[in-house]
Amino acid sequence: MVILTNDYVVLPAFITTSLSPSRGFYRQNTTVTVTGRNFTSDDPKCYVHGVASAATVISDSQMVCIAPAVNSPMNVSVQVTDRCTNISLPLDFNYYGMILTERGFGIC
Repeated sequence: MVILTNDYVVLPAFITTSLSPSRGFYRQNTTVTVTGRNFTSDDPKCYVHGVASAATVISDSQMVCIAPAVNSPMNVSVQVTDRCTNISLPLDFNYYGMILTERGFGIC
């Protein structure tokens, strides 16, 4: 719902419900789809571990973001925002790594 007040347009805040995939290999960029509602193409941004990342609004309920490569495996939060600084609640993203075991490579 858009609310008009004097000469201002008040847009509803982004609401996030899920992230897919919710994990990716730490040494490479991962394209993730954020699902929720009230997404607009008004200068969207994703923040992965507090760092701004590219974002593209697909519809009012889906946005695609890039979780950039990092230096080591870790759990981080992903948030989306518009130019009005409406920021969503965080979603969890897990950067995983590979380990060598007796049977080959495993995920950690």
